[in-house]
Amino acid sequence: MLADLPNSVAYIDEGNDASVAVAKRLGATFDARQTEIANAPGGEFDDDGGIVNIWRHHKGALA
Repeated sequence: MLADLPNSVAYIDEGNDASVAVAKRLGATFDARQTEIANAPGGEFDDDGGIVNIWRHHKGALA
C-alpha cells in the first residue's frame, strides 16, 4: 500500500529536533516551499500559532 504512494509527508512543529532527527534518518528532506505556503496567511497552519515544518519521505526511502 505505501509503495503505491509517491511520497509521504511528516508535519513537524518548529523546534522539535528529535522528530527532525528521525525524519532525516528515514531519508526525508525539508520542503521549504510547502512549509512557507502552509504557514502563510490563509495557509493550512496559519491559525495554529506555531510554525509547522513539512518534511517529505521520498518513494523507496521507507521500503
